[in-house]
Amino acid sequence: EAATNFVNLTSRYCDGNEQDLMNRIKRGNEHFTLWGIGVIAQHRKIVYMPFLINYLTHIQSIYENAAYGALASITGKDPAGEFNRQVNDPGTILFFRDYYLQNRNNDI
Repeated sequence: EAATNFVNLTSRYCDGNEQDLMNRIKRGNEHFTLWGIGVIAQHRKIVYMPFLINYLTHIQSIYENAAYGALASITGKDPAGEFNRQVNDPGTILFFRDYYLQNRNNDI
């Protein structure tokens, strides 16, 4: 429970520091990367979508699933579930890419 509260608290302080967070996640170990993706999921900003889409094709499914969850949180959409696809299916990736391209200027 404390970790969940820390994720929620950290996500509140990410405005204006999105690039720094993504750079730290890239350099972090597995635990930090998964924690950072959780922060992104709570922050729900479209700016993170290209970063997360790259994780959908990661060799380790734990990263794919975490990134998919964050993307679903940001968009409010579940294309893998809706269309009965895997999270790393090209159609799923295309859905999120198109969503980003259509909405990237609407990020708050």
